[in-house]
Amino acid sequence: MNRLVASFAALLLAASVFGGCTPKETPPQGEPSGSSSQVEENNSSQEDSSSRRLTVADAALYRGEVRGLDENGFYLVQVPGRDYGDGIVRFSIGEGTKFSFDRETLEEGQYLEVYYSDVQETYPPQTEAIAVNWLPDAAMSVFNGEVVEVTEKEDGTTDLLMKRIGGEGTDEILFHIGESTQVYTNEIQVGSQLSILFNGAVTLSLPGQASAWEVAPYTVEKSEDYTQWIGSK
Repeated sequence: MNRLVASFAALLLAASVFGGCTPKETPPQGEPSGSSSQVEENNSSQEDSSSRRLTVADAALYRGEVRGLDENGFYLVQVPGRDYGDGIVRFSIGEGTKFSFDRETLEEGQYLEVYYSDVQETYPPQTEAIAVNWLPDAAMSVFNGEVVEVTEKEDGTTDLLMKRIGGEGTDEILFHIGESTQVYTNEIQVGSQLSILFNGAVTLSLPGQASAWEVAPYTVEKSEDYTQWIGSK
């Protein structure tokens, strides 16, 4: 439990301006600030119109794949790339929980973004979800790679040629880092290992090209066995 609170502090890096990019503020991925959270709809930061994303300015953030879904809630298990604290968290669904998508479509394996507040000191940690956003499947929307080339352009944007670290799919992608890209690291140079969140859409060019939503340090996969809580799936 202490890891969920303490290790989030490692992600509280100032959103840096890289190559002229001006990232928007992100909700804190650390200790929640209380129960006064107000859910707001964010229509401007992402290009993917298939899901309007909710934001909660004073709440903590967790992302993971749905496991152990039932009528009262679900577990989220982290995927390789970003560290949000504990590798698994149980989220209950309360009367005040808001969804940016039809709750009836919630199913096992979906990649979700959840805002939450107070956490119960159990393991796995448990908390009530304040707001839940749908994200494209992690296999499509999370690219973990090493920087091969950095190109700073005249318009103030930056291009990052990335080579994938493990996993499946396209080996190299050229990511465009623009004004709306949220950057959570100062270490962007050839050889840097990064985790990039994007909408999963890649052009058919060689290399494929995509627009980055977020850029953060790459974190290795957690190795803990969670089957005692979520089964063997």
